[in-house]
Amino acid sequence: MKKTLEYYLLLDYPVEIRRIDESLGGGYVASIPSLGSQAFVGDGETPQEAYENLQAAKKEIFAEYLEQGVPIPEPVDESEYEHYSGKLVVRMPRELHARLAAGAKRNDTSLNQFIVYALSCFEARLDVVQEVKEMLSTAWAGDATWCGTGSRETSRRVRVLNVAPPKVSSATVLSANEITKPVVVVS
Repeated sequence: MKKTLEYYLLLDYPVEIRRIDESLGGGYVASIPSLGSQAFVGDGETPQEAYENLQAAKKEIFAEYLEQGVPIPEPVDESEYEHYSGKLVVRMPRELHARLAAGAKRNDTSLNQFIVYALSCFEARLDVVQEVKEMLSTAWAGDATWCGTGSRETSRRVRVLNVAPPKVSSATVLSANEITKPVVVVS
């Protein structure tokens, strides 16, 4: 089943509404933190106006995502996280501890915030690696891919030749040097 704009607009994303300090102009700002508190934002003189502007922005962004084929994350059931406190004790080598502390100092942040940031970046990269692996496995299977900026009829057809894909595990983050390009034939 192909999910439509209406489907995504009916999903219940948690919304956060905050008062804007008077020194910054006052009013209210509404956001959807699970989708990126800076990407999905609406503001207004009242909480209701901020919420309505957020809904209008969400509709525009979702329509654009669907048009471009960008995946839209669905809301997560918060009860899935009730067994996690958000606290974790980790033992690590002293050298790593020192490097992380130096990174936190360079970024003018606490060690805890820097480690959370680093883990978030790493987890996001794993998601990207998984997406790339799926795309490459399709390409190496010899499936045809359409490319170009025009319509399907005016774009060039590209077929990826069967080239053995690199060995990649789900915990591997590839550097640019480790990714090999497949051979392509353009017709």
